[in-house]
Amino acid sequence: MAERVKTAGGTPVGGWVLRGDRSTFDVGPMIERYGQVYRYPVEPGDRADLMAPGQPCFLYLTDTSRVVGLWGIGEVVAPVLLVPDDPASIEGPATLMTEVEILPLAKPIAESRLRAEKVLAGSEMFTAADLSNPLVLEPRAVRAIESFEFELVSPTEEQADRLDALLAAEEHLDG
Repeated sequence: MAERVKTAGGTPVGGWVLRGDRSTFDVGPMIERYGQVYRYPVEPGDRADLMAPGQPCFLYLTDTSRVVGLWGIGEVVAPVLLVPDDPASIEGPATLMTEVEILPLAKPIAESRLRAEKVLAGSEMFTAADLSNPLVLEPRAVRAIESFEFELVSPTEEQADRLDALLAAEEHLDG
C-alpha cells in the first residue's frame, strides 16, 4: 500500500477544502455556465504542490448573504497550473489554479451541521481562518463529510458541451 501524502507539518491528506466567497472568487457564474467548478485559485506552496488527481475536494463558501457551508463536492483532476489572468496574453500576470471537478450540491450542508461533527469542528475548515487555500482535510474528516446525505447536481448536456469547448480551445492555445 502506498504511503499517504502528508503536509510539511505531518498532517495526512485525505482531501482538500477550497474556501471562499463572492469577494474572493465568485463561482456562481462558472457553475451557471458550466454546471461545475473546474478551476479554483490556490496559493503557491507545499500544499498546492501536494494536490493530485483523484483526491477529494470540497467547496466551502463563507458568503453570509447565503447559507454558509459546504456547497460542492468533487475531486482534483490535474496538478495545479498557472493560468494567465488575461487569456489573450501569455506574458501578463497569472494565477495559480487547481484543476478540479466540483459539482454543486442540490442543498448546501450548513456550517452548523458540519460543526456538530466533532472531527469536522476540529478540522482546518474551522480552525485555520488564517490559512489560504487549499485547506487540508484528514481522511477521517473526509469520511465524516461523506456520511452526510446530499445530492449532487450534474451539469446539463449544454453546460458540459460549453466546458468541453472551452477546454479544447485552451489546449489549442497551449499546443
